[in-house]
Amino acid sequence: MIKFVMIKTAALIIISLIAPLTSSHAQTSQAGAETSEGTEATQLAVQVAELYRQGKYAEALPLAKRCLQIREKLFTPNDEQLRTAVTNLAEVHMALRKYSDAEALFERLISTYREFAPGDPRLAGTLQRLAVVKFLRGNPARTEDLYRQAVEETEKTYGPEDARVATALFYLAEFYQLTGDYKKAEPLYERVVAIREKKSPATVSEELREALDRYSCLLHKTKRSAEANQLEARAFGWSSGKGFSTPPAPIIGGVINGKAISLPQPAYPEEAKAVRAQGVVRVRVVIDETGKVIRTCAVEGPALLTKASEMAARRAVFTPTKLSGQPVKVTGVITYNFVAR
Repeated sequence: MIKFVMIKTAALIIISLIAPLTSSHAQTSQAGAETSEGTEATQLAVQVAELYRQGKYAEALPLAKRCLQIREKLFTPNDEQLRTAVTNLAEVHMALRKYSDAEALFERLISTYREFAPGDPRLAGTLQRLAVVKFLRGNPARTEDLYRQAVEETEKTYGPEDARVATALFYLAEFYQLTGDYKKAEPLYERVVAIREKKSPATVSEELREALDRYSCLLHKTKRSAEANQLEARAFGWSSGKGFSTPPAPIIGGVINGKAISLPQPAYPEEAKAVRAQGVVRVRVVIDETGKVIRTCAVEGPALLTKASEMAARRAVFTPTKLSGQPVKVTGVITYNFVAR
């Protein structure tokens, strides 16, 4: 049985761009909220949030649309209940991969925030959601611009050393790493690490561990393995004297103190086929307490094959690894072998 290294931490905080749906009961335009239609809209918002939580997005869609229709009649663009309805419908469209519909709603939200609530911290989050849409729709230049705007808005609201600024910088750095612009990504990771170190100088918080992990991934991809290994040791305690003395053991075929429920094989990219690229790709993965892969990094292998390998590893699902009967996070390596034919 091949074991993963367990990550010692009390809880996992997964940085996510997905906004939670809400059934907000704002106090604005109270007269409108007290009508029978206002009551109906409130009930619909509650139902939408619950269906979304259950993953029943198609069922949530008509309810979210009806809620928005009602609130458009009752409230002004400056009212929180209307913004909540727009946000909820946008997120349902995102979940259904209706990106064009989501895009229009996020654009609308950004306009209302800029006009009526320019200092609202949710403006940055909406900019980041629109950035995701733009990226998925094949517009990386606009994606970059939106992530940069989100950083600027967050700095303006909270100051340059705030933890929320670090999160905004992290998203921008991740975008650059995903698109292969490592020179732009590196100083952002350095700044994220510096901010998060100040917030937890005595311990490695989960947020700092995430930043160190992703920065080390960039260093691997730029062939600076010695520096990457130092960051990994710090992030996961492999040789710090506080945790484990060795890096994670590899998984080949899918056993991690349990079974691989799903271990998808990577696609063979067309650009790799064109030059008959082949070889072994090792992908370091972090798996949460439920067995879901939450982070991936191709630490070794031909560059043309790394992205496909990371995508495949991200879709893998495992049974939870347990320590003393309790599910724990683990980290390890999945190996893929590409053979040109």
